[in-house]
Amino acid sequence: MTWPYDSFNVEDLHSVDEGVIRHIFPLVRDGGWDFAIGHFLGVDHVGHRVGPSGEAMRAKLKQMDNVLRKLTEEIDDDTLLVVLGDHGMDLKGDHGGDGIFETSSAMWIYSKSVPLATLPLPQDALPTLDTSANDPDAEPSDVAWKTFPDATSPSRAIQQIDIVPTISLLLGLPIPFNNLGMVIPEVFLRQSASNKLVLDEAMQLNADQIQAYLAAYRASASGGELDEAWSRLSRLHGLATTPAASLQQKRNFIRQSLRSCRELWAQFNVVLMVSGLVALGMTVPVAWSVYRAIDQAPSWEVISEGVLHRGTVGAAAGGAVGLVVKVVGRSLIGQFSLLQATLLGAVFGSELNVLASTASATIFTLPRNFFHRHTALPVLVLILHAVSYTSNSFLMWEDRLTQYFLFTLLFTSIVISAPTAPTHRLRIRIFGFSLATAALLRLIATSTVCREEQQPYCSVTFYSSSTTPVAPYLTMFGAPIAAFALPYVLHHIFLATSRADEAP
Repeated sequence: MTWPYDSFNVEDLHSVDEGVIRHIFPLVRDGGWDFAIGHFLGVDHVGHRVGPSGEAMRAKLKQMDNVLRKLTEEIDDDTLLVVLGDHGMDLKGDHGGDGIFETSSAMWIYSKSVPLATLPLPQDALPTLDTSANDPDAEPSDVAWKTFPDATSPSRAIQQIDIVPTISLLLGLPIPFNNLGMVIPEVFLRQSASNKLVLDEAMQLNADQIQAYLAAYRASASGGELDEAWSRLSRLHGLATTPAASLQQKRNFIRQSLRSCRELWAQFNVVLMVSGLVALGMTVPVAWSVYRAIDQAPSWEVISEGVLHRGTVGAAAGGAVGLVVKVVGRSLIGQFSLLQATLLGAVFGSELNVLASTASATIFTLPRNFFHRHTALPVLVLILHAVSYTSNSFLMWEDRLTQYFLFTLLFTSIVISAPTAPTHRLRIRIFGFSLATAALLRLIATSTVCREEQQPYCSVTFYSSSTTPVAPYLTMFGAPIAAFALPYVLHHIFLATSRADEAP
């Protein structure tokens, strides 16, 4: 059951909240559900409209307070209530940056029948304010306290990754196999039926789950990434699984595992990223220079053959330079591996050699008839497609966006180019090829691979089955054959008649 409301109208401070309230209380009273989510948006909209300080925000927070009070009264004894925000807001009410107010939000967990915490928090359940400086196995980034600007004392802080294992165990579910978070200690401070500390049992389950995941990952094709950290993690896990293991030893293993995986998967080489962006950006002047050279030359084949030759020579020379610089001056380009230095050198060498051989004074001028009715729209579509990469929404739906642009170009071919062609035969060919291309585009659109963000509006059809991400054998073996066969067919059958490839 879902009750969607328009969530993008920040001018509307109440409709979504009132809609949630209208449906959530009857749902709670009637029962028959296992999991329910109510997404209130009023606080966010008030922040965007008038900021976090003011009468409108106080009124909205008062409304949310009343909702929560009523909800705690009406839920049954078997319901776990979790209240949390997906982000914070700065002093202006905005979010999206990396400030402490924007990246911090509140979380509250409530159990009506079973108290989550009846015992005091053990001293070794959390790192102290000095981040356990006396413990050689402590994880320095395991910060359990955060001091906000102008605050007089630190506040308890949890990592977002810790929510998943905590909620899983509270709901009586297994911790997800690939989880790397740690259970939140404060919600397991009670005695179990076997007269043991529930927190101790929860952290043991947590540690064993992470060890099982790391062992499975190490046995996979990419498992070699963990070789350097494996002996240390194995030692920490051994300490965490002894009968006398302390909460601190279990916490150390869990947090060190998280740290090791973050170093492998969540660290970014900024120098390499910038180099790649520069290499990608250079393709624009290179492509424009080649385009202008072709426009001035008597035949495009003359330019294309020269570009291919100079690009290959430049790549070979640039790759050799990158290799030598890496070997001789390791400290100079320590951010790159040997292969990366060689490939970057090859890319830059190829681009610079092609640019040097094709660039002329005409590179700064527009070609003849550049804004002609037959060329203006393709240029505009190309620019729009490039600009769309700056939008996350368009990026998520690039497959649909690209099809729209291609169909737009085909529409202009049918409406503008075909009727104005000089001969009847050419008009028929333009019209026929445009329709054939449109049909092929629609056929291609039936084969889809969906991004996670496209769900539930996209269904995967490319793979052999919906549960196995393996391409069909026909695609795996047919695609390379088609890549070589199609150009041959086009050149020797279609272009043999029109000789359009030989036109100046």
